[in-house]
Amino acid sequence: MRTAIVTAYSEETRSSMAVFSADKKQRLLANLDEVFTLQRCQKLAKMAAELDPRNITRISIEDYDRKKKYCYNIVNNCLTIYSAGMPIYENNNGTICNDQAALADCLL
Repeated sequence: MRTAIVTAYSEETRSSMAVFSADKKQRLLANLDEVFTLQRCQKLAKMAAELDPRNITRISIEDYDRKKKYCYNIVNNCLTIYSAGMPIYENNNGTICNDQAALADCLL
């Protein structure tokens, strides 16, 4: 099983860091062999909030072997998947877009 550390971003501190429990004995990992869905990201965000007392607004998971990054915006309920730095898929609260050109326009 391949795993990756879940990274959280907090608007309060304007910083990203790995999600650990308060005592630093437990870190939040994501199984990279499972498919990333909106529901799975919601569960990871809930687990991150239980471990980390900061006001987390986004989480991200990086798969360095496949050059993919999974970003979940908790506030907007939006999952965006990047491949080699370019967005390839987005599920924005149930509205799915896999038009890479349209997603890339959002980066400009």
